[in-house]
This record gives sequence, C-alpha cells and structure tokens, in this order.
Amino acid sequence: MRIFYLLILLFFSKDIYGQNIIENLDMFLSHKYIGSVNDLYIYIEVFIWNRNEESIFILKNHEILDIIEEEDGIIFILSNWIDNLDFLKHTSAMYHNPSMIEFRNMQIVYLPLLLKIPDRNVNINQNKIIKEIRGLKYSLQQYITEDITWANNVDEFADGIREKVNELTFIFNKYNRKYGNQWFSPLSPPSWLLGTWIVDRFFNEERISPNDRILFETNNVIYFWNNLNELFFQYGFNKIEQNIIDNNYQITFLADDGGTFSVNFKLENEYLFTEQLTNNGLISYRLMKKNNCPNSRSKCNENLIRRFEA
Repeated sequence: MRIFYLLILLFFSKDIYGQNIIENLDMFLSHKYIGSVNDLYIYIEVFIWNRNEESIFILKNHEILDIIEEEDGIIFILSNWIDNLDFLKHTSAMYHNPSMIEFRNMQIVYLPLLLKIPDRNVNINQNKIIKEIRGLKYSLQQYITEDITWANNVDEFADGIREKVNELTFIFNKYNRKYGNQWFSPLSPPSWLLGTWIVDRFFNEERISPNDRILFETNNVIYFWNNLNELFFQYGFNKIEQNIIDNNYQITFLADDGGTFSVNFKLENEYLFTEQLTNNGLISYRLMKKNNCPNSRSKCNENLIRRFEA
C-alpha cells in the first residue's frame, strides 16, 4: 500500500513540476504572412523569457503539419524531429542529437520560425489571431541521444527519448501572460502619432542616444529598442491603461504591488515631447518625425526601421 501511495505522489509531483516549468516561461508572439509567386509563408517570432532555474532546450526545424481555423483564432500544429522517430529507428539519424535552441536561466531568447503554409490552407484568414501553437517540443537535457547504454533494443531507446522530450504547447491565457500583442494590449495610438520619431534632445541627466527612436504602429508601440507590450510582460505588470486628450497620449502600466510606469506623449507643432515617469523620477525628451529629420543630424538606424517596417 505504501508503494501505491508513493507512485501516486510521484505521478502528481511530476505533473506539478512540468506545469511549473511552463508557468515560468513567459512568451510573446509576433507574426507576419509572406507571399511569393505560388506559395504562402508565415514568419513567427516567439519571444521567450525563461524564469526556470534549469536551461530549456527547444527543438528546431519545424514544419506545419496542419492548420485549424476557428472563429476566435487559428491553431498551428507543427511536426518535428521527434515525430519521425518510428522512421528514424531504422536509420543512424536517430542517434544524432537534434538541433536545439538553449534558453538559459533568466535568459530572453527569440525563437524564429519561417514556415510554409500548406497548399490546402493558402486561403487562411490572415486577420485572425494565432491562439495556439502545438508541437513545439522542449527538453531539460541538451543531449537527448547521448547515452544509449540503458536501452536493450531500438524500440526501448526510442520510447526513452519520447519520455525525455515533453510537449510544450503555447496557449492563449491572459492570466499567465502567454502571448500578448494580438489580443491583450489595449494600446491604440492616435493617428497623429503614427510613424517614426527620432530623439532630438534630452532635458535631464538620463541621456538617450540621438539614434534612438519610437516607432508607433496600430495596437503597438516600439519604444527605444523595446516593445512596450513586451516590457509589460517582462516586468510583471498586471494592467495597461491609455488616455488620449487632444494632443496628449498617456500610457500607464500598473502592478498589484502599487508599482507604476507611465509614458506621456505631447505633440507641439512638429515636435513630440515625451515624459517617462517611473518610481525613480521623471525623464523627458524631445523627438522629431523621421521624415522631418535634418540631413545634418546623425543617421537613423535603418536596420531597426527595416525590422519593423518590413
């Protein structure tokens, strides 16, 4: 009887441990459809912040196995190396450790996926959100095929690999901060703010490079090399509020512990005045629209511009 209860305890402990691993992975998704002459592709960039003590290893080289389009969003089902284990059992490839991306403790990594849309799904509604991605496999071990001494046969070895590699499914969940910029953020800048603004001057000791800029997009703000939606997830804020009055636009981040972070934008003639209010005080800048930036001024970092305007 004691052995029975011990087995039950081990089963639930393993399930809770696996759930904690997922809960300590904060994820953020952006994507773009890319058309060619005859084919349709989707580029998905998954921002992952690993807050686990362990490193996480995610398998690379995915392909789209199926796409499920529902009323409230789209589900992508991906295949991977481990899905071909039954075939690989008869080849030497099964013993070659698959390509993986490492996410170390407290490390932020971007997982890029360029995937071809199957011909049967080329008419997919590109305006719908991606609400789930299935088939992104992760492992807590870097070399999942390194040791085979414990296996008595090929089938046992393949089954052991499956046990080492778990399925991590990225699911929409507004309470554990999975994803975000598609459905959660209320940010919708006014039309007079849209475009790219370059730092023209600063008004205090917090010096900002003249190459820094704010790129406004609908439902999104790229703010001095960071995405404000991503900052919301990284620092654990619980609520975003925005307020638009005439030529003023204010964004406020609120946390349960009372912490706040706010940015206020005010348009005066051709200049955009920015005030950044944190718990440490007020920081302010003046910006100029990219199209109005004088040629004598330092060159705009076109690489950053292309990244978000491509």
